[in-house]
Amino acid sequence: MLPFVDASRRLASVTLAVCALAGSGLVSLYGLVNGVLGCDDGCSIRTGDWAENKNAWQWHAAVAVSMIQLLAAIVLVVGIAKAGSTTGRILAFSGFLGQGFALAIWWLLVSSSPRHEPLTERLAFLSLIILGTAATAILLRPRY
Repeated sequence: MLPFVDASRRLASVTLAVCALAGSGLVSLYGLVNGVLGCDDGCSIRTGDWAENKNAWQWHAAVAVSMIQLLAAIVLVVGIAKAGSTTGRILAFSGFLGQGFALAIWWLLVSSSPRHEPLTERLAFLSLIILGTAATAILLRPRY
């Protein structure tokens, strides 16, 4: 390929990976705040819905998943930046898999509560967009 095309593909790939990182940062911040704060004063200890149970394990899972998603986005950016090496390919693919894992867990957390918070649903959808952005970043990577 022409050097200009490779440079353009690399710039587009890194830009998309950084966008995925920024989106993952937002989702992670929400998951961290939501998980640490838990539920509000209306929570009880025993109800059928985990979102209204202040001792539910899902609050801790939200924090863990948000940190996994952020870490996966960082690994993705590093992998995309090391485009020509085998290590870069492995890191980019690992970051992509981590993003997919986080999306699946977010979706399970959203769908397991009868009381769907619109913001949580939007963040699960944003995670899907982030996963697509990460896949596009991997596909646009120059092939050396």
